[in-house]
Amino acid sequence: MTPKQRSTYFGSLWPAACAVQRWNAKDDHQRKRVTFAATGEESTSALNQDQITLLFAKLEWLADPQNFGAALADSDPVAALEANKRKQLIWRIELDAAKVPGNPVKWLAEIASDRHGTSDWQKLPTPELLRFSFTVSGKTTTAARERRSNSCSKRPAARSVQDACTAPAAECLELPF
Repeated sequence: MTPKQRSTYFGSLWPAACAVQRWNAKDDHQRKRVTFAATGEESTSALNQDQITLLFAKLEWLADPQNFGAALADSDPVAALEANKRKQLIWRIELDAAKVPGNPVKWLAEIASDRHGTSDWQKLPTPELLRFSFTVSGKTTTAARERRSNSCSKRPAARSVQDACTAPAAECLELPF
């Protein structure tokens, strides 16, 4: 678990679940039982990202039993992992799109329309969303490279040291060697 995940776990998710379930938040035995039920591990130290996703889904459901989405995520681990993967892909796409000058929302809609036939890229199936993320990443890398090359082309080219020393004007220079 990352420090931020640990903070979320111990700072908000676990206490909220304990409050609703009327458990003692300091009861390590209960916490380990819930962790084991969600992940198959008692300790949170060695959990991988998928197990952390499942643990957080269980705690969200325990904190709000009336929330059907949280109950579904807890009861169907595959769906919970899929939803988490989509959330991460969408975050990565939006982060990459922010690198491009102009309106990133419009830019993403245009790419999605060209590549996938729909401007609503967030509703693409996960495999297509993954391919779309690769496309956006490639285009933002290309766009960044083009911006750098355009800004460099506006500057005068630097002459090499050899050209400066061998040019006809250099013959007038008194060099110490």
